[in-house]
Amino acid sequence: MLKLLEKQDAREEFKQSIREIQIEAFFCHQCNEYCDKLNPVCSKAGHTIEKKKAIKRFFRCPECMYSPIIAIGHTLPDGCPRCRVALKNLLLPAVSAYKPKAIKPLQNEILTITGEDEDHRCRSRPVKPLRAQASDPTSDDWSHEEENVQVAANALES
Repeated sequence: MLKLLEKQDAREEFKQSIREIQIEAFFCHQCNEYCDKLNPVCSKAGHTIEKKKAIKRFFRCPECMYSPIIAIGHTLPDGCPRCRVALKNLLLPAVSAYKPKAIKPLQNEILTITGEDEDHRCRSRPVKPLRAQASDPTSDDWSHEEENVQVAANALES
């Protein structure tokens, strides 16, 4: 089991280290841009398109933290797809091509709203649901020795 977890961790670290990929891209000589798919606008306009090897890089927007922003070859998109900030003069941090794996909490770290996750050793005594009031209004709730602890003497005086 431990070797399987170590192998998964090594695979995840390798995936997080990938910041660029070499791909086969289409280069339009008139537009001077790379596209990972054949651009229909360039093909309709009769541009000369050549299939070349290019590097696909992944970046994060420094303004809104959107990722990945994809750059093929030397071409960057005009702006961030989310916040539309111009990316031309910004320093873009490189990010992984893959999203980081979500970390699952351990079984003892899961919290519930009902409080069922509490450790029974943390309470001095169990919490009992409220009982319906007895029909006799003069009954004393403090007389039940099994449910309540009565102090015989003051603890500070001893």
